[in-house]
Amino acid sequence: MIVSCCLLVDMNYFHNYLYIFFLSLKFSLVICLEPDPRYELASTLVGTKFYFFGGVKQIAQNLSTNEAWYLDLSSSFSTTKPPWSKSANMPVAYYFGSSCISPIDYTNVYLVGGRTSPESVLPVYVFNSNISQWTSSNIRPTGNSSLAARSSETQAVINDKGKIFIFGGINSRGTLYNDMNIFDTTSMTLSKPSQSQSVSYYADYAAVLLQNGTIIYIGGRQSVTSLTNMNQLLTYDTNSNSWSTQKVGGDFIGSRLGHSAVLTSDNRIIIYGGSSSSTRLIAANPSLAILDISTLMWYIPNIPKTYAPPPLMYHCAALYNDYMFIAFGKNFITIVQ
Repeated sequence: MIVSCCLLVDMNYFHNYLYIFFLSLKFSLVICLEPDPRYELASTLVGTKFYFFGGVKQIAQNLSTNEAWYLDLSSSFSTTKPPWSKSANMPVAYYFGSSCISPIDYTNVYLVGGRTSPESVLPVYVFNSNISQWTSSNIRPTGNSSLAARSSETQAVINDKGKIFIFGGINSRGTLYNDMNIFDTTSMTLSKPSQSQSVSYYADYAAVLLQNGTIIYIGGRQSVTSLTNMNQLLTYDTNSNSWSTQKVGGDFIGSRLGHSAVLTSDNRIIIYGGSSSSTRLIAANPSLAILDISTLMWYIPNIPKTYAPPPLMYHCAALYNDYMFIAFGKNFITIVQ
């Protein structure tokens, strides 16, 4: 009887402990499954999952993070309470970089360039989205190619052969670059094609790869304070490794940096957000604009602003089933969740 009584007391205590534990666990999960506001992060659409990597959480302390999150876009949800899911943390805190999904396996995501904390000499981190696992890899440079300490504030793009094109960028001392480096994910090699034409220095731009193999670079800056003209678009032909400049007409679109761009199924480019100054927080005007590739004309769509997001910079954007998803960023007052 004494043993039974003692056992009964222990079990009651055990049940109470479990009850409190599960309550605490449930409470913790609710807190953890909602990421803190951040900006300057990388993002990639992998199938139906919109992944977000790293970013800066606080403006004053410049606290970068190694967190990785995703949203499953296959089911509808409320934009005021998205169904966030936590993925495996990155090996280092990461911001001001870019990420590309492999067109070979549609599984591996390559994080190229950017800034890390602590600083890392490994220029590439690979995320296996099937098993949520990170690996780090050294790139074998050929010729005079290099990404060391300078591929920050770029937007890399990847073609159907698994080659990532990384243009320009800026280092931690404020030095800008104007060369193209090509990272072949199939051989883990880096090369720099010969550049017969002289192009301007570029950083903080948006880049879109067209189906014909042409990369269009939109906006950004050419020096610490000089922003590019939105009516002069720099293009790069990945087939011939040649540069050209395209004049664009239509509505007036203000210069900007830190904006986003997506390519639609009917061959239009939608840009959103950005700042019209590299030294002050001034929202670019207009926030939303569309470039018709076939006519090379800008136009400002007449869209009701009832549910429009605030003006943003250094945010994320992706196109899924003809919907443009925008997340995170800096809204010129605070950081957006």
